[in-house]
Amino acid sequence: MGVYFLRLLSLGLLVSGLSHLLAPVRTEQLMSQPRHVRAAGAVMLAMVVPSIVFRFYLLGSLLAAFGLPRVVVPERSIRLQQWLYPRRVHGVLLVAGAAGLWALSSHG
Repeated sequence: MGVYFLRLLSLGLLVSGLSHLLAPVRTEQLMSQPRHVRAAGAVMLAMVVPSIVFRFYLLGSLLAAFGLPRVVVPERSIRLQQWLYPRRVHGVLLVAGAAGLWALSSHG
């Protein structure tokens, strides 16, 4: 079951990453709105529970660390991401994370 969870999470990261790469302007419009950032954070926080159930503690910690600020202070999260790097770079990071999770799921 853990393999399927990792693959589902990998697919979600891939879709998100591709949207950042293929439609950066539209993604910027959407992800510059606090309600969308909060929703993304809530999804990340919801993924913490299955991460713990399947004993992916590092993954659960990372999801919590990145999801909590998006839910609690979305405006700061938006500004930080915009300051650090453009949407396309974020997209590359998301696709790389998707590939890493898929590779991890293949060894489970």
